Amino acid sequence: MKEDIKERTKRIKPISEAFEKWTRSLFTKNYLWFCKSKTFAAIRCSKCGAEYTVRIKKSSESYEAQFEKIHENPCHNKEGVCDRCGATGQYKSSEKLKNPIVDKAHCYLFQKSGKTDIVIRYFIIERECTKNLQQVFDTNEIARIWIQDEKKHVQKDFHVYNPYLGKNEWWDHNIGGMNNISIGTGLIYKGYKNVIQNSFLKYSGYELYQKEITLMESQESRNRKMIDYLIAYANCRELEMIQKMGLVNLKRHIICKEGKTSLINKKKKKIHEKLMINQYRMQDVIRTRGNTKFIKAYQVEKMSGTKISEETIKEVIKLSGFITQNDWKTALKYTTIEKLTNYIHKNKYHTYQYFDYIRMREENGYDMSNSVYVFPKNLNRAHKLMVEEANARKNEEFAKTMNVKYSKIAEKYEYLNKKMSYKKGNLIIRPVMDVTELIKEGHTLHHCVGATENYMMKHDEGSTYIFVIRKNNEPEKPYYTVEIEPNYKIRQWYGNMDKKPDYEEIREFLIDYTRKKAKNVEQKNLKYDDYWATKKHNAM
Repeated sequence: MKEDIKERTKRIKPISEAFEKWTRSLFTKNYLWFCKSKTFAAIRCSKCGAEYTVRIKKSSESYEAQFEKIHENPCHNKEGVCDRCGATGQYKSSEKLKNPIVDKAHCYLFQKSGKTDIVIRYFIIERECTKNLQQVFDTNEIARIWIQDEKKHVQKDFHVYNPYLGKNEWWDHNIGGMNNISIGTGLIYKGYKNVIQNSFLKYSGYELYQKEITLMESQESRNRKMIDYLIAYANCRELEMIQKMGLVNLKRHIICKEGKTSLINKKKKKIHEKLMINQYRMQDVIRTRGNTKFIKAYQVEKMSGTKISEETIKEVIKLSGFITQNDWKTALKYTTIEKLTNYIHKNKYHTYQYFDYIRMREENGYDMSNSVYVFPKNLNRAHKLMVEEANARKNEEFAKTMNVKYSKIAEKYEYLNKKMSYKKGNLIIRPVMDVTELIKEGHTLHHCVGATENYMMKHDEGSTYIFVIRKNNEPEKPYYTVEIEPNYKIRQWYGNMDKKPDYEEIREFLIDYTRKKAKNVEQKNLKYDDYWATKKHNAM
């Protein structure tokens, strides 16, 4: 990527003096610095540089004083007029304002890049105005938009400060968070139309789009919309045809998506084929001015292979707000649009839930020619069943991978079972047989054992072991999960949902277990009364 950036940077032309001079003219705001006493005020104009003194109060109540010219009393941040050049400016008190005033302006520069490509450079110009009327200008280029004909896509480069290297550099992607660089509005330097005319963008129809942009907006905002149009056209050449056809709503959608839309098949030639709809629907598309909701509905109709009524079209539009075209494609393999919309409408089901159910039913390998599977009587129950099957399949695949990675868990089972298992009354404690049982234990009891590799890794390397507590009359039913150290010290023990049913019984069982098994452990390690009494255990 760095080589691509270097290659693009080599094609950048230097900024001309005329452009530099033009950027200075972007700052039209003037300032009138003043310092006043009780009677006089000294004023300096930032535009013409003149410095003069005016009387702001009569010298006395004498007869001669009534002929004195009294100037308006300058006030900080109020508007005023320079007596010398007549320019309007904002009064700034030299006493109240300690630091220089910094103004910013944004602008674009269009340049050719290759035979038919162009680059749009985005600048921020800063003007620092001091009290002694000195103006310091700083030109910062923060982004470049490469509109490339041969590669048929748009590339954006951003000028970023790299804190690790301590310098500015160009990246081919933006940065996130608070430091995200925004390409906003701005004025465009003259000559951009000649640049466009000498590139492939001359066929974009941008001038027609410019006329449509409302004059109620500022020139900077209109410029940004025009650039958005050029970007969208570079990614979707169909935009020019869509604009000429008056499909305003579709045009807005394409511009908003920067030309990267799934509503258009760019490989087709005819407009109805590009829109993936039946030809007889083109009049409806024109009538709705390219309403994207109707286009999506007509695309669903095309998928179904049959013409559908206007009422069904309306139902499809209602449902399409929650699902994708791929979901429609999956469902329509097994039913018709009418049956599907009637089923959802009649049973008042959530649309996304039904299509999610169909997708999972298909992924789980069911014969979808069975109408019972396509239209279940109880969608909530059927959806829940598919979720459980999907999770079980994921757990099975995860278990296969983890059994290979942590194979020692199964290898150690016979040894640990013989050495560390224990029975008393109706309870038995033993190690897990393998990773599969460990994952099933966590899934069934709804705690984190088996959800991550943490406990698998510990058991595999022998730092701690995962044991299970079962009832003799229900040996296969998960009851409690226990984490034990090699010296029989119990770290934590939890049942379903991280709770502790039959607390006293299990507590006494575990205390008895450690006392019976830990023959070589010091007596102080066997005093667990305080340990069991506290409820500040780590979550499984």
